[in-house]
Amino acid sequence: TLHALRLRLGDSSFFQLLHRWTDKYRYRAATTEDFIALASTYTSESLNDFWRDWLFVPDLPPFPGPH
Repeated sequence: TLHALRLRLGDSSFFQLLHRWTDKYRYRAATTEDFIALASTYTSESLNDFWRDWLFVPDLPPFPGPH
Protein backbone atom coordinates (compact mmCIF):
# COMPACT_ATOMS: atom_id res chain seq x y z
CA THR A 1 0.00 0.00 0.00
CA LEU A 2 2.77 2.43 0.85
CA HIS A 3 4.61 1.71 -2.40
CA ALA A 4 1.41 2.30 -4.39
CA LEU A 5 0.81 5.54 -2.47
CA ARG A 6 4.37 6.66 -3.24
CA LEU A 7 3.76 6.12 -6.94
CA ARG A 8 0.45 7.97 -6.73
CA LEU A 9 1.79 10.99 -4.81
CA GLY A 10 5.31 11.13 -6.24
CA ASP A 11 8.51 10.91 -4.22
CA SER A 12 8.57 14.48 -2.95
CA SER A 13 5.03 14.52 -1.56
CA PHE A 14 5.29 10.96 -0.27
CA PHE A 15 8.45 11.60 1.75
CA GLN A 16 7.08 14.91 3.04
CA LEU A 17 4.03 12.95 4.23
CA LEU A 18 6.18 10.37 6.02
CA HIS A 19 8.24 13.05 7.76
CA ARG A 20 5.09 14.89 8.85
CA TRP A 21 3.52 11.60 10.02
CA THR A 22 6.47 10.72 12.24
CA ASP A 23 6.67 14.26 13.61
CA LYS A 24 2.97 14.52 14.32
CA TYR A 25 2.40 11.06 15.81
CA ARG A 26 5.70 10.41 17.54
CA TYR A 27 4.96 8.91 20.97
CA ARG A 28 1.21 8.81 20.19
CA ALA A 29 -1.25 6.25 18.97
CA ALA A 30 -2.70 6.88 15.54
CA THR A 31 -5.34 5.27 13.36
CA THR A 32 -5.66 4.41 9.71
CA GLU A 33 -8.11 7.29 9.46
CA ASP A 34 -5.44 9.64 10.83
CA PHE A 35 -3.06 8.53 8.07
CA ILE A 36 -5.74 8.87 5.39
CA ALA A 37 -6.59 12.39 6.55
CA LEU A 38 -2.94 13.48 6.61
CA ALA A 39 -2.19 11.91 3.22
CA SER A 40 -5.09 13.82 1.68
CA THR A 41 -3.27 17.07 2.43
CA TYR A 42 -0.42 16.05 0.09
CA THR A 43 -2.48 15.90 -3.10
CA SER A 44 -5.22 17.92 -4.72
CA GLU A 45 -6.88 14.80 -6.13
CA SER A 46 -9.22 12.52 -4.23
CA LEU A 47 -7.63 9.37 -2.85
CA ASN A 48 -10.98 7.71 -2.04
CA ASP A 49 -10.63 5.13 -4.83
CA PHE A 50 -7.05 4.43 -3.79
CA TRP A 51 -7.98 3.74 -0.15
CA ARG A 52 -10.97 1.65 -1.18
CA ASP A 53 -8.83 -0.52 -3.46
CA TRP A 54 -5.82 -0.84 -1.14
CA LEU A 55 -7.40 -0.91 2.32
CA PHE A 56 -11.09 -1.66 2.32
CA VAL A 57 -11.65 -4.28 -0.41
CA PRO A 58 -10.52 -7.81 0.46
CA ASP A 59 -8.87 -8.47 -2.93
CA LEU A 60 -5.83 -6.29 -3.52
CA PRO A 61 -5.33 -4.58 -6.87
CA PRO A 62 -2.37 -5.55 -9.07
CA PHE A 63 1.00 -4.50 -7.69
CA PRO A 64 1.92 -1.20 -9.34
CA GLY A 65 4.96 -1.04 -11.54
CA PRO A 66 7.07 1.99 -12.41
CA HIS A 67 5.39 4.70 -14.45
